[in-house]
Amino acid sequence: ARYGTVWISVTVTYDLYRGATPITKTCTYVISVIAKIPPKLYHRCMTYTCSTVIIKEGKWYVARCVELGVTSQGKTIVEAKSNLREAIELYLEDEPKLKKLLSKKAPLLTTLRISHG
Repeated sequence: ARYGTVWISVTVTYDLYRGATPITKTCTYVISVIAKIPPKLYHRCMTYTCSTVIIKEGKWYVARCVELGVTSQGKTIVEAKSNLREAIELYLEDEPKLKKLLSKKAPLLTTLRISHG
């Protein structure tokens, strides 16, 4: 059996009575537990690594996942990465077989300087 950390968010709304007027309170609790992961959900619990290239085009940062060809943008690098992560997750929901193109290990990225002429 595989085990993983499951994060559970619980929001509780309740009324406090002080006199005749109730005061509504809301509390959110986030709990992490170690749980068995059913085989049907293994694919949802895997962590994948993709190569991401971010370039600035005008006022926008454009982020692209090299392996999948998924692209997104944002006004900052952080926003572009966050938008790309969301775009990849949505893409893989529609095309789960393409997960095989992603690695579970970090890729080796480098730069190459070319002199010409």
